Formats: sequence, structure tokens, C-alpha cells
Amino acid sequence: MSLLNTRNYFNTCKWLLISGNFVYSNKGVITIIREYKLSEAAKKVGVHRDTIIYWEERGLIPKPRRNPKNNYRTYNDKEIEEIRDIRGIKV
Repeated sequence: MSLLNTRNYFNTCKWLLISGNFVYSNKGVITIIREYKLSEAAKKVGVHRDTIIYWEERGLIPKPRRNPKNNYRTYNDKEIEEIRDIRGIKV
């Protein structure tokens, strides 16, 4: 499932934010997805946070979800893996 399709799928589910993790329920199945702030995602990818913002502005990666409490960008593990793929292409 591509990053864009993943986001569309998640948008159809019911979400609840519990201490930094999104919990969603779809057809009675509850799944917890770890969410990372921009700086955490950048560290996992191995690039500066401004690089991820630059790629976002250039359309290389979709605009991320925002934490409803503080409006921070958030990324899950699958999205971080796809950002790593972009890094591999750009390097």
C-alpha cells in the first residue's frame, strides 16, 4: 500500500490519540500506531528536519498528519520507511 493510499485508508478509520500513539479501530480490530514528531522522524531517516520539510514542499512526500494538540507534523513507521526510500533516491 503506498503512502498516499495508507493515509486515505487511515482517514476512514476512527482515531483516538493516546499518549503519542494513534489507536484506530476498523471492523472491530484495534491497532496502535506509533507516531513520531518531525525531529524524531528525521533522526530515524538520518537527515536534518529541514530536509524532510523541503521534500514535503517539493511534493516528494505527502504533507503529514498534524497532532491535534500542538499541530506538530507526525509520521508513523511506514511513512518513515518511505521517506528513507526517497533519501536513497536523492543521495
